[in-house]
Amino acid sequence: MNHPLPAAKKFSGPFLDNNQPSKSDPPRVAGPRDPAAIDRLRKAAAVLFGTALGIAVYLAWQSAAGKVMPGCSPGSGYGQILNSRWSVAAGIPVSLLGAVVYAAMLFSSLRPGLPQWQRRAEWGASGLVLGGALWFTIVQAFILHAFCPWCTAAHLLAVGGVGALWLANRKIPQASFDRPSLAMFALPLAAVISLAMLQSLSPAPERIGQQTLPHSLNSDPNSGFLSLYDGQITLDPATLPTIGLPHPTVTAVALTDFTCPHCRELHRTLTEVAGQRPGQFGAVLLPAAYEPEARELHRIMLALWRIDPECYRKLSDELITGALEPNPRTVLELIEQQLNGRFYELAWAQSGWVQDTLRLGQELLALNGQESGASTLPQTMILNKVLTGSPRPETLTALLDVMPKLTLTATAKTVPVPTAPAADQSSGSAPVITFSSATVDLGTVTKGEPAAKQVTFTNTGNAPLTITHIKASCGCTTVEGWQQTVAPGQQGSFELKLDTARFMGAITKTVDVESNAANGMVRLSLKALIWSPVTINPAIVSFGSVLKGTKIEPRTVEITVTDEEPLKIAGATSNNPYFQTEMKPIEEGRKYQLTVSVPELGDRPQNSEIVLPLGHPKLRELKLPVYINPVDPVVVQPTQLNLATASLRTGTTASITIFCHDPTLATLEVTDLTYSGSLDAALSFERQGNNRWGRVQLTFPAGFNPGDGREASVSFRTNHPQYARITVPVRFIGATPTAAQTPAGTLIR
Repeated sequence: MNHPLPAAKKFSGPFLDNNQPSKSDPPRVAGPRDPAAIDRLRKAAAVLFGTALGIAVYLAWQSAAGKVMPGCSPGSGYGQILNSRWSVAAGIPVSLLGAVVYAAMLFSSLRPGLPQWQRRAEWGASGLVLGGALWFTIVQAFILHAFCPWCTAAHLLAVGGVGALWLANRKIPQASFDRPSLAMFALPLAAVISLAMLQSLSPAPERIGQQTLPHSLNSDPNSGFLSLYDGQITLDPATLPTIGLPHPTVTAVALTDFTCPHCRELHRTLTEVAGQRPGQFGAVLLPAAYEPEARELHRIMLALWRIDPECYRKLSDELITGALEPNPRTVLELIEQQLNGRFYELAWAQSGWVQDTLRLGQELLALNGQESGASTLPQTMILNKVLTGSPRPETLTALLDVMPKLTLTATAKTVPVPTAPAADQSSGSAPVITFSSATVDLGTVTKGEPAAKQVTFTNTGNAPLTITHIKASCGCTTVEGWQQTVAPGQQGSFELKLDTARFMGAITKTVDVESNAANGMVRLSLKALIWSPVTINPAIVSFGSVLKGTKIEPRTVEITVTDEEPLKIAGATSNNPYFQTEMKPIEEGRKYQLTVSVPELGDRPQNSEIVLPLGHPKLRELKLPVYINPVDPVVVQPTQLNLATASLRTGTTASITIFCHDPTLATLEVTDLTYSGSLDAALSFERQGNNRWGRVQLTFPAGFNPGDGREASVSFRTNHPQYARITVPVRFIGATPTAAQTPAGTLIR
């Protein structure tokens, strides 16, 4: 169909037909240059827009339902985008807005004619498509740092459709890009900019799923253990990281992943709700991860939890707030610095517990998916509910308020602390705890001498205030006289005591004061300057992990007298004859060198304290810790795999860690992996870190049956000459599950 060309100013650019007539040219009628080609291009555009429309509609439905997309693993790019503010505009899913635009472009592509209004509408919709694709790419690449394959595919298809229409219009002389078309193309770009500003100012949508479990989460009032799935899985909260006071009325179990932004948001929510309701609500944190790098980060953090809980809490807070990148290598380097390079030495003893805890999290995640369809992270299990996603604090609080009181009473455990009368919520009365300062400064204290200070607070609320618990960050700090109830307007106090024997220089500890106050838990900072007449460098004598059969080089310690008066340090003694000492003056009365040696290396780790007699009137002696860990050239943990047969129903993975301490072997190689049992079991080796250690992964498929043989073994070769082949026994514990049985669970001790 031919149309006369209206008089219009000519524009240059890729959208133009430069053979347009000028104003002085006589009117002419130009037909399509290649009608068949134009028809093919518009049909191709229709196919592209139709496919993009289908994806957009499906995305909008999935967004509204809060479901996970096929091909997008939980915690992947789609999950991050779905739960971010960039997924909606004024409460409407952006995928639904895209579907409207794609439907319009599909309708236009199927029309055989090209009237002027349709041509200009196409340019306008094209501007929306191109602007939206550009903005979405910016959001993925520079804001969320994650890509959703489904969303990206829809945008690429739509951009391809725009390109096909542009090529088709290039073959029609009268379809030139005139001034009104330019306006129709530019206005949608302004609309996209407005959309970006609206999304930037809008809060993230709350997308949570709530499923009912077949069995409630119960707490044993005697042991304090949590029972899940009618006793199939049992947790001991005392052995796991927790949020809130011990033994709360309602305990939730949170399955989280440090690398997941929504899990980090859930952690903040649980902390806020536990602070609002001390003694009423708490949570046990159980790691669950889908990606290998995330599981490695959890291995490191769980081992740190067992070694140094205070260091764990500090790094965990930094990971949750985003101050620390959730990268295993970054976190490991930081831990090594804070533990003076001893993390590997200390972590070996925790490898079995860490592996069991990780497996337990995966089993619970699989059970929730099997029983309730909850397969995404994070998950929060409360009584007979499992929430997927990160609820807002008010949502979680409202859920707690509507839970049946009889159920709460049945699951409660008596807390041996005084309780205050409940605040009258209807009248708005509540206690408020107020400190004059959040810092308690003990000043300068001589090393080894006890330091104490009375801390006062005021109840500035209008209801009785009860201190329910005061928790210090380490065992060096004790609290006395905190069990009390303070009337409104009155003052209370407690005493903080610091054991200074382990410290030198400036130190800072934290003290958490938990009460029924409306302002929740209050964290105090305890500071002190520990003075000593001498400085010791290093403060710990660590020989580290030493290869058996090698010669041990002595360690030296420099002792400098900082007091005004010189000190004569006559010698040093060790309470363990394994370590021998020699004191040599460098500058009599001012500087000394202590040499610690091990004449003969044994087979077991040894530790001791070296006593330095100072003879100072304020400090008679100092004690210097010393440690050594003899190791074999190649170490395997665990030496035997114990697997619960109940976990085989849904499939399970176990790992064996191999570490090479021999410095002559630059890279550890593990080959020829075999399993003596069924061929269905899969084996793989993953090298880690500095190429001197790695893990053998043993994966059993769902429904695996060990048969009559309850014992098998995993064997593999290494490139170390003394360990040509290593065999690790595998033992199955418990009855073989049948189709009617459910997993028997694991008890963490």
